[in-house]
Amino acid sequence: MTRPATTGPRTEWLGSWRVRLALLAALVATGLVPVLTDHGRWLGSWKVALDTATFSVTLLGPCAAGIAATIYVRVRRSQVADLFAASPRPWQAWLAPAVGVWLLATLGLVLIALFTTATAWLAGAYAEPALAWILLATSAVIAAQVAIGALIGGTTGQYWSAPWAAVATFTLFILTSIGVIPVVFRTGGVSGALAGETFDPATFAFQAVVAVGLAAGAMALSHRDLFALASRGGKALTVLTALTAVVALLGFSHGRERYVPASSVTYECREGRPTVCLPRDARRPLGDLFVQAQEVARHLEAAGAVVPARFVATPPGVSPEPGDGVIHFQDDEDLAAHVDVLVAARSLATPARCGAFFSDDPRALPDTYFPTFRALVGWLLVQVGEVSPPADEEGWWRLPVTQQRPWVRATYDALADCRLGDLHPPEVR
Repeated sequence: MTRPATTGPRTEWLGSWRVRLALLAALVATGLVPVLTDHGRWLGSWKVALDTATFSVTLLGPCAAGIAATIYVRVRRSQVADLFAASPRPWQAWLAPAVGVWLLATLGLVLIALFTTATAWLAGAYAEPALAWILLATSAVIAAQVAIGALIGGTTGQYWSAPWAAVATFTLFILTSIGVIPVVFRTGGVSGALAGETFDPATFAFQAVVAVGLAAGAMALSHRDLFALASRGGKALTVLTALTAVVALLGFSHGRERYVPASSVTYECREGRPTVCLPRDARRPLGDLFVQAQEVARHLEAAGAVVPARFVATPPGVSPEPGDGVIHFQDDEDLAAHVDVLVAARSLATPARCGAFFSDDPRALPDTYFPTFRALVGWLLVQVGEVSPPADEEGWWRLPVTQQRPWVRATYDALADCRLGDLHPPEVR
């Protein structure tokens, strides 16, 4: 006896396992585009790697929306939707293809997150797997994008609607990114290192609630006749979910940020002269920076300067311990595997966190500060053999190092005491 062919959302609308595997591969490949164009900066932080994985939804989601639109065009054109009304569960039959696409896209997101976070961990980043809960909210965003695709494809019944579904969902991301609409479709893309920061549960809860409500509303509108045949409980749940999303949008959308300062910051240190400390969640360049800091400090001590016992990279909003020197990172140096000796020289030339550095008053820093700071950093780079003395400079730079050290010592003492008004470049001392 011949076994009857099985039908269902996976075999009939998503295709065979080979087709589903090809769709998954297409979703992952599309999602990897924004991940890999980030030049691997996420290797330096597990949190940034996780956040970058969610950023993949900027293209993965529109791709899923286009796939959903195409499938629902096929469903409409086949007129099988009319047969759903006679089935025991007509609304579930209509939802099934969208659920299948959503599961494929969510699996693609998880695979990308495993790739980025595992690679970052292997590169030396501190892993925080407990933060993977943000993927739940991101999966809810994918559900909304798939539902929008189903709505566009199901109502138009035209294949040309598929690319427009992708464009529409990508446009929603753009509008969220520039603040035209609340933070619903923004998924990742942090520009910093997230050192001393974490993900805000309230913002992600808001995002999930609104995204799920939008998905429920879009699917209800995609075929109102079949939605009318849903059970009372199903209709009530859909309406309640959509109304909850509206309430969240109206009452809780203002001032939502994905990232907030962590309640506490844990540091990882290398003991030496000086000790060097970085936040544990941005520790990748610690070994390299420590070695360079020891060499730079040796020349300062030879000049008679009192170098702080510890230099710390303090995240924004965190008060440093009194007496700690300041580690200066610029751009993405705090995510790099190796840092230039300039980072060590720049950091050790900042023995104190002076209030004038953070003042809104442009007159807080005297005009002599920047040329003096550059001269001190330049002197340190010359001592470690990184650069040669300025070829076009005469006078002080041509003196023996023993005659340069008094200026170095006096300058360093003034920086340590925040006596910035006492600073002068060596040429004018």
